[in-house]
Amino acid sequence: MDKYFKARYKQFNTTLILIGFVAVFSVIVIGLQIYDKHRFIENQNKGIWVIDKISGEAFKLKKEEYTFNHRLSEYKALTRDFVKHFYGFDEYNFLDNMEYCSYLMSNQVYQIELDKYRKDNVYEKLREQNITARAKIIEIDINNVGDKIKGQYTIEQILVSGTNVKKRVISADIVIGNIASRSYNNTYAAKITGHNIIKKDIDEKGK
Repeated sequence: MDKYFKARYKQFNTTLILIGFVAVFSVIVIGLQIYDKHRFIENQNKGIWVIDKISGEAFKLKKEEYTFNHRLSEYKALTRDFVKHFYGFDEYNFLDNMEYCSYLMSNQVYQIELDKYRKDNVYEKLREQNITARAKIIEIDINNVGDKIKGQYTIEQILVSGTNVKKRVISADIVIGNIASRSYNNTYAAKITGHNIIKKDIDEKGK
């Protein structure tokens, strides 16, 4: 009987050890899963995510040091966007282009430049003469001067009406100011707050 009880006792201890081992192992596995899940959620909360409105997929933005050179690139992009719309148009998109430019310029500067187009009857001429204007960028230079962002652009504006072609080189000094936020119509968080044309040479060619 002693041998029988000893064997049963040994078997019981072995069973307890196995149960304990399984229990500890299960606790460790569950703990690791909870830790991984917590770490995953914590990492997601640290980043900034954007959702593609077409596919619905989420993408995490990569953190990158933002330097003044990055900001200068945005100022140049703002200027490029402005001249493409302000000097490139036809009778069908002229009004839309001018409205778009209103988001890229301060209200005061926009009204001054728009009044110049009004005085020259630009919209009426586009309709009467079937003119198409294109803007070819020659140079955009942006600099940080003191507490202001100043720059200059030079473009070639090509005016086509039937077989007649007019080309003129336009240069202007600009001042750029930062604004509080970005928007759908202005992703640069900046506006042109000063605009002064310093050159407008016309080279007329007939074809």
